[in-house]
Amino acid sequence: MERTLKDCSSRSLTLWQFDDQLWDAIRQPLDDCQTVLDELSEFVNSLNTGPSQKGPGIFKKTSLQIQLIWKGNDLQALKEKIGSSACAMQTALATVNV
Repeated sequence: MERTLKDCSSRSLTLWQFDDQLWDAIRQPLDDCQTVLDELSEFVNSLNTGPSQKGPGIFKKTSLQIQLIWKGNDLQALKEKIGSSACAMQTALATVNV
């Protein structure tokens, strides 16, 4: 990456001039973000399709609250993954902006 930045420091940059390694470094956080979004989607679907979601409205809300309590650790892990993914994407963006 240092070589690429030195070579390009004296001229205007376009995206196609970036080294393949830099694109790989950008692609990885994007793939990680997609994985986290898929996990979040599965988590939400598990809440929406549970057996307790078929009853009257008041029972659905109570059941959903209970499920969120039971799955609190999973939800916390997803929050941490989302935070990590956001940091990784900011780092990748900063790399491109340099």
